[in-house]
Amino acid sequence: MQFSKRLKELRKQQNITQSQLAQAIGVTDRACRRYESGENEPTLSIIMSIASYFNVSIDCLVGSGLYAKEDLILQNKHRLIEALDKFYYTDFFNKISQLSNNKFMEILSGIIDDIKISDEDGKLEISIYPLLASDAGKTLSKIVP
Repeated sequence: MQFSKRLKELRKQQNITQSQLAQAIGVTDRACRRYESGENEPTLSIIMSIASYFNVSIDCLVGSGLYAKEDLILQNKHRLIEALDKFYYTDFFNKISQLSNNKFMEILSGIIDDIKISDEDGKLEISIYPLLASDAGKTLSKIVP
């Protein structure tokens, strides 16, 4: 998701106005409107202020890391959860699947470094690359019928 769309989504979820956000992060109302419309890009220090204000990662704000694949991950959420639960021998991911998509992505990005999802010849292949040191060197490639 683009930064401008994510910013607007976060602001609306918090039920605050552009003016309130602008004041909280130390910019003008006009600058805040331009960030949301995509006319202007904020500086790194402003991005850090926004991330801190909404208590989200910079990756979440700018759509990098796992967030660059958010749409694909959420489209395949149920199959991905099944693969993750098998990989970690738990039902933890099934439990967090009930959370909002934002919270699910936040938890996932703290555990998984990268996920590759491909659909070739009608078979979904999910490759998971863990972030945790205890799982270093392990990957999961799962073909889901």
